[in-house]
Amino acid sequence: MSHPRLSSQLLVLLALALSLLVPSAPASTIGIGPFATRTVQILFDGAGVPHVVASSTAGVYWGFGYSVGRARLLQMELLRRSVRGTLAEIYGEAFLEADVLARRDRVDPAELVKGPERAADRFRTALAAFTAGLNAAVAAVQARRLPPDPGFDTLGIAPSPFSETDVLDIFAGTMAARYNDFTQELDNLHLLNHLVRGLGARRASQAFEDVIFHHDPGVYTTLKGRSPLPVQLRHLPNFLPDAIPEGTLESPTLRSRKRNSLLKSIGIPEKSGSYAVALSMRPFGGKGSVLFGGPQMGYFKPSALFEIGLHCPEFDLVGTTPVGYFALLFGANRHLAFTATAGVANLVDLLALVPDPANPGLLLGDGLTLPLRQRTERFMVKGRPRPVERIIEETDLGPVIAAEGKVRYVKTRGWKGRVIDSYAAWFASNFAPTLTEWVGASDGMALSINWLGADRAGNIAYAYAGLGKSRKSFGDDRLPVRRPAHFPYPDVRLAGFNPPNGWFVNWNCPPVAGFRDGDLQTAWGADQRSAFLDDQLGRNRERLSPEFFRDLDRAIAGTDLRAWFFREELSRLIDPAALPVAAQQALVAMARWNGRRTDRNADGLLDDPGAGLFDRFWANLNTRLFGKVLGPFAWMVSSDPTWTQSSLLTRALRQTSSFDWLEGGSPTGVVTGVFLDTVQELASGGRALPAQPCPRMEFLPVNHVGAPTQTGPAAFTPFQNRGSDVQIISLTPEGIRVWGVLPPGNDACGPHAIDQLGAFQSFQFRERPLTLSQLARRVHRKAILQP
Repeated sequence: MSHPRLSSQLLVLLALALSLLVPSAPASTIGIGPFATRTVQILFDGAGVPHVVASSTAGVYWGFGYSVGRARLLQMELLRRSVRGTLAEIYGEAFLEADVLARRDRVDPAELVKGPERAADRFRTALAAFTAGLNAAVAAVQARRLPPDPGFDTLGIAPSPFSETDVLDIFAGTMAARYNDFTQELDNLHLLNHLVRGLGARRASQAFEDVIFHHDPGVYTTLKGRSPLPVQLRHLPNFLPDAIPEGTLESPTLRSRKRNSLLKSIGIPEKSGSYAVALSMRPFGGKGSVLFGGPQMGYFKPSALFEIGLHCPEFDLVGTTPVGYFALLFGANRHLAFTATAGVANLVDLLALVPDPANPGLLLGDGLTLPLRQRTERFMVKGRPRPVERIIEETDLGPVIAAEGKVRYVKTRGWKGRVIDSYAAWFASNFAPTLTEWVGASDGMALSINWLGADRAGNIAYAYAGLGKSRKSFGDDRLPVRRPAHFPYPDVRLAGFNPPNGWFVNWNCPPVAGFRDGDLQTAWGADQRSAFLDDQLGRNRERLSPEFFRDLDRAIAGTDLRAWFFREELSRLIDPAALPVAAQQALVAMARWNGRRTDRNADGLLDDPGAGLFDRFWANLNTRLFGKVLGPFAWMVSSDPTWTQSSLLTRALRQTSSFDWLEGGSPTGVVTGVFLDTVQELASGGRALPAQPCPRMEFLPVNHVGAPTQTGPAAFTPFQNRGSDVQIISLTPEGIRVWGVLPPGNDACGPHAIDQLGAFQSFQFRERPLTLSQLARRVHRKAILQP
């Protein structure tokens, strides 16, 4: 089918055929011109956020692409290199492993070509226009009509044009091949093998079932009133742990974390979750609704997200999205507001296959024969005179990610072949006029995402958008298997509207009881952090309003979730009579602490000694209970102040676990002993508890060669467990108002690179104009461009 495109003959002139850049001026003195067919207006508010005004979809998305290129061109280049696997060319040997993983795990290039053919005209129009606008900015930088990011010179590279495939690959290589590509099955098998060797088969089975439990009925679910999904039958592993050779084995999970940590040093985000609340005011005597969201994609300078407004006769959109995406993931249109959190469903499996003895080029499973292919990848590495060659093995079902003994582990992804379909569905949801149509768009999603939405009439909706609801496993889904799972597409719809309590919350919890996370089930225990959000709303029913969410954001930022879930029960197990006076006083200090990690005087120390005491006590208790048995796998049950996955701790202390983690001791005796040792460790001889260091909130800058990893203006204490962007959206019959803060700023360079940092630190929000009438009062500068 044909669709509108910007003329390819004009690509050379796309930068600024007509550029009228109006200097900064008071917002009231710069007007918004009428929709024009031959020009695109880009209007900037006081925070430097661009709002594109055009007469057509093509014009709006041309302006979107141009705005991203103007503000984030180096970041776009690094994103492109991160998914292509060419970072070592500019950063050297340290990034070779990241490049190897990028090429091994890439989305099939053929899908990036064929996927758009199935998409709607509007998606293809936006893709073409966004790419053309981005290249207009590239041309303007090349011609010095726009200032280049100094990082290009530092790295010794120059801006170059992007193809439509490049733009799609940034989405596919991040949202699919990074944020939806996690598996812990081989780590779980290594754990089982470790336990068998240390404990014997029977006790190892008990310990394994405790750590990688099949289901915790106490886990919070977003659709609390919905009938649970049928519990899948359990299976024993159909090959034994002794298939793994002796010696040190590499953890795929820790290898991935190492890669992500390295990418973070140059500003490539990892997905660490997101929190969201959809609230209807109708059950509380009000009207309309509120949508609150905090996508947690790391803290970088520049931000992992980009804020934009898009305006044409057919639609208005405002919000944020990961840099390089042209679908808005978090924001509002004229009718409704939308946000999203990571779904963390079990979409990735490992197949344990063995070579055919008669033909090593074939891999065998249960009723399965796969050809094994090899390809040689060449990597340019800065500082090396010749390319480095690596052999990558792959099959029609996915890449080989590990080979141990005779076994090759093949990674299969449920979303394979449906990544661009998912992108098109997410894009289509931006324009939904009703929540019913918005939820309907989720049917096209294969990626694991939670969607939360609200409209002006007070309706709210939730949808688990992605595969896994009707998954059929052929083996224990916590471990590698010999036959791939089946993922129907499209899957059944799993959604809800207007719950009786008036709200939906999700902080990466399962959508409904019985929904499995398989190999990652440990994260879905009774201490799943969504319960904290639900509790905060329940305790504040009389205060629920848009203003309340500012306070909720502050509570989210500072609360030590370990203390919120566990402190009370742990304190009850400490016997004061067994403590000397100094330790009794320390116990009182820990009990009086308000549960938040703060540093009001900015001295780099936690304000309350009780916070530091609990932190050390928690670490020591977990080491005492799990360190000896789990050894290098203790990370599987470890929690930090921002993320809890330690429900085993409660079961161990309540003595409801299968394995005796107390080694015959009593809960009171063990916990009291660890607490006393902790106090003596921190304050021996009756000294007062010392204040402990407070973790910093650091917005890591793009790590140009020779540049420091952190600059003063982009850091403060304490660390705040918040979204990379935070939005509060009020929807009423009269209209929609959006407030947000995007730290440290919306640009990579210049005055708007860190101008939102102070507001973020002090929990201040700026209004984000959705309509042209709202925008008219906030325009500070204006550019008129002719594509």
